[in-house]
Amino acid sequence: MVAGVGTVGQTVLTYSLAVSAVTYVFVPAAVFALGYRYGRRRPRAT
Repeated sequence: MVAGVGTVGQTVLTYSLAVSAVTYVFVPAAVFALGYRYGRRRPRAT
């Protein structure tokens, strides 16, 4: 068994899990922030 392949596979797995976790956290936060900013900027009495 080659140690390099296992290390690369573990690194890729950890990286993909980290990316997916950051995406699930960052995307809703960004959408909420943009929606809140544009919602506040846009006049409601239109």
